[in-house]
Amino acid sequence: MNHPKMCVGPYRRSNRNFRYEQQVLNDYSRIHVLRMRCLHLRLLAKDGHSTSEIQEALRLYHPKDQIAVNRYNREQMPIPKDFPLYFPEDEGNIQVRALRSPRRKGFFVKNEQLPMYNYPLVEYIYRYYRYELNILTADRKSIGQLRATQFNLLDVPVANFQSFGGCESTVHKLRCTVDQSFRNAEPRNDFVWFRVDEPPKGDVEDLRPAQLVRILRLQDSQRKRCIVLLRQLQLENDGVCQPSNGLLKVSDKAFRRNQADLIVVNIKCIWAAAHLIRIHGTKYYYVNNTIDLVMFNRFWPKPPEADRGEMEAEDDDEPGMADYRRNWNMQEEDEEGEDFGKVGDSEEDEDMQTEEEQEEEEE
Repeated sequence: MNHPKMCVGPYRRSNRNFRYEQQVLNDYSRIHVLRMRCLHLRLLAKDGHSTSEIQEALRLYHPKDQIAVNRYNREQMPIPKDFPLYFPEDEGNIQVRALRSPRRKGFFVKNEQLPMYNYPLVEYIYRYYRYELNILTADRKSIGQLRATQFNLLDVPVANFQSFGGCESTVHKLRCTVDQSFRNAEPRNDFVWFRVDEPPKGDVEDLRPAQLVRILRLQDSQRKRCIVLLRQLQLENDGVCQPSNGLLKVSDKAFRRNQADLIVVNIKCIWAAAHLIRIHGTKYYYVNNTIDLVMFNRFWPKPPEADRGEMEAEDDDEPGMADYRRNWNMQEEDEEGEDFGKVGDSEEDEDMQTEEEQEEEEE
């Protein structure tokens, strides 16, 4: 995502002929300086030093107030100064998950069969209602009468790395075409990371990898429920990155015939897209954690707990104290070895003395 901002855009704004490299660098530097200036003005406005010029330049208006401001601008009328300041980051990420590209509308859940899996769709949704939503009155017959709509696309906003308040995000487009060809090619069913309510595990913590099977929206008597059907993957090495290459390794999970091989989760549990690279001729995948800065910061080899404690202790010491203590311990070990040698020599001398005393007594 940084390539179009840093290279493509400045290159298109250059003359593309003489010394365009310097023009690209100057253009990006100018944009960076202006952006830092906007951040400084925003900080001043948050601290209470705002003026109408700052609010108008940075467009710190509520979306409803922005409509009125646009009307004043069209009519060439002065903008009132009594509009309150509005900061989008105070409300978190304004982008939400959205279902796109509907494929099938209004079909009954009981009519959807999953031939490649252990149970029909009704069974998986029944377990979701019963054990996840704790709706004890739900039964398979009533769930089979629900109407559902299937989608091919799910938009998931992911906060950019070190974004201020998480207001800047990138939308991950997750596709699940099931058995339909995608752009005259093979069907596309993307891999995703989803959150689980389990204790942290390895370097993935509360995230688990899976593959999309269905993207659905259910219409029950209470509300519309947006859910996804996932095929879980198995974490290798307890979710710890391999020390040789720093990559996570996952594999296809094997299930028995009487086990639930799919799970149903809400679309809010989907965290981001997962970029998996299959190892040729095997059932294993490598997780590409260098696809962007967010993944690289989240999935990387962390030191063990013992080493982490030592590192924290060394950080608390004064500069140079860790090396001094290490050398001091080495010197103590050497001195103890020398003392042990002296003790051994003294014991041999005592044995010699006792033997001489016994000979003198016998004489």
